[in-house]
Amino acid sequence: MTSYLGQVETLKDEFNSLMPFTDDVDAQEQRDKFFMVLALIGLRPDLCFVKDQILIGSIIPTLEEVSVRLLRIFLSKSDTTDMESLVLAV
Repeated sequence: MTSYLGQVETLKDEFNSLMPFTDDVDAQEQRDKFFMVLALIGLRPDLCFVKDQILIGSIIPTLEEVSVRLLRIFLSKSDTTDMESLVLAV
C-alpha cells in the first residue's frame, strides 16, 4: 500500500512540475480531487468497500485524508513487523 501511495504522490509531483500551481484556490482543490480519485481507481479489488465509502460521503476528502485512511486499514490487516516500515513511510 505504501508503494502504491508513493507512486500516486510521485505522479502528482511530476504533474505539478509540468503544470505549476496557480493562485486559484478552486483549481488547487480540483487538482487534489483529481489525484484522490486517481488513487481510488487503482485500488485493489478487496478494497472496493473503502472506495465506495469515500465516494458516497457528503464531504469529498483530500488525497492526504484518503491516504491516511488507506494506510490505517492496511495497518490493521498487516502484522507488527510491517507496521514499523509503514509508520516510517508516513
